[in-house]
Amino acid sequence: VLERTQRTLATMENLARHRGHFYNWYDTETLQPLPPHYVSTVDSGNLAGHLLTLRQGLLALPDQPVLAPATLKGLADTLGVLEEVQRGSVTGAETQAQAQAQVQAFAAALEEARLAPLPSLAQAAQVIARLRALAAEILAAWPAPQAEGEPGPHWPGLLVSACQAAHAELQWFTGSDPAATDLEGRAQERAVGRLPTLRELRLDARDPQVRARALARIQDLERLAHVAGQFSLMEYEFLYDRSRHLLSIGYNVDERRLDPGFYDLLASEARLCSFVAIAQGQLPQETWFALGRLLTDVDGDAMLLSWSGSMFEYLMPQLVMPSYPDTLLDQTAHHACPGGCPNRATTWSMRA
Repeated sequence: VLERTQRTLATMENLARHRGHFYNWYDTETLQPLPPHYVSTVDSGNLAGHLLTLRQGLLALPDQPVLAPATLKGLADTLGVLEEVQRGSVTGAETQAQAQAQVQAFAAALEEARLAPLPSLAQAAQVIARLRALAAEILAAWPAPQAEGEPGPHWPGLLVSACQAAHAELQWFTGSDPAATDLEGRAQERAVGRLPTLRELRLDARDPQVRARALARIQDLERLAHVAGQFSLMEYEFLYDRSRHLLSIGYNVDERRLDPGFYDLLASEARLCSFVAIAQGQLPQETWFALGRLLTDVDGDAMLLSWSGSMFEYLMPQLVMPSYPDTLLDQTAHHACPGGCPNRATTWSMRA
């Protein structure tokens, strides 16, 4: 997360902007904006909302276990794709059986690790080291492609890389002596039966080097959170029509021309941009109430209309915006998602 976020934000720092807004189009090789130099209101709002959510997520990481709970689940997902690829292979039965045995050994070890709690970094390091060794055996046993177009050892390689990355992270905090991450005093008592967090290592690890590394990691997270927050600050006044209390669709910087159309429906992406701008104190609350609430009937229930009726339009803002049961927006989201919407309890809520 740190590495990819740092690279993304570093690239964004090199992109030209207009009053804090990123342009709609850039040359991916030169990073220069492409004509027309255009600011899209709704795209800016989407970006700002997700940057604020990213900021909150980064600030929360120092209080999460050093080995992320999702690490083992991620390995299970990679293994699942690997098994699908293996079933589609046309290699000989003997070679397939050897590779299958290695895959099953890894799957068994991974399941055991997911079911059993990891009470210390030392034990976590042992578990990940074992998974790394088993992944390496899968890669070594993986048959070479026998037919044109048959996939090679791409997914086994990714599995090895994921295990190596997790093990390297643990080693960065434990070095050659896992006991170096032991906590002192009451902090040790608090952490019994679970992995320590970055903040606990920063404050209470016995080894000064471990404390220093935890501090460095926390500072990196806080710096990236600050940059993400700064990128979310955009001016909206020049896009806003105060007589309508609505945001224009966009602005052509080359022609210094505001689009004549306005975002005027609540059940659309426009509500995220309006929500962010109001939360940041840039637009009045009347903006929210000016968004149209056209209704239709679905199976006897009221549902808000969007422009195109696409699930993207209806559901994208729900990824980061607060949602409340038994409201029109919540009811609309469920009607817009025929297969049933994801559990809101598992998604981030934006705290702007």
